[in-house]
Amino acid sequence: MSKKNSKARRALERIYGKGCFMERAGIREVKGIKKNAHMMTYHHLRHESEGGKATVENGANLKAENHEFLHSLPRAEEEKVNNAIRRWKMNFLTMQNGKVVDSGTVTFPDLTKDEDCIIIPLEDTTIEQLEELKEQKRKRTQKFNRAQVKRDTQRYIDDELYGEDYEL
Repeated sequence: MSKKNSKARRALERIYGKGCFMERAGIREVKGIKKNAHMMTYHHLRHESEGGKATVENGANLKAENHEFLHSLPRAEEEKVNNAIRRWKMNFLTMQNGKVVDSGTVTFPDLTKDEDCIIIPLEDTTIEQLEELKEQKRKRTQKFNRAQVKRDTQRYIDDELYGEDYEL
């Protein structure tokens, strides 16, 4: 990798944080390789042969496996992926109010402490409904017990047929 590419790769890392842009944008994820075996490379969104320079605007940090995959695609498909990376970069900067900042300095305000802040619930849910939802979630995460389901079903059938007064 040339010195210009290395410098641009480090600048991208300061602005956007560490990691492969393709993975962070949800385009492609490399699996089955040890995490420490991933080498980050600089990818020109506009090829050097077409006048693309090694700049923050024209670059993306990619894992070597993703970079190799991207260049194995037909040119039209590669351009689609490049456009997806450009959109991801734009959305990232938009979330930072259009300012280019170091990723380590990004902070999100705690709006719950602001007295002028109004919190609007997404739906009117009572405390009882929340407790019921938690119970349903807890039941879903429990292991399926076929014998218990059979006992509960038989108890329900007996109650429906004979009423709750019936004792065996």
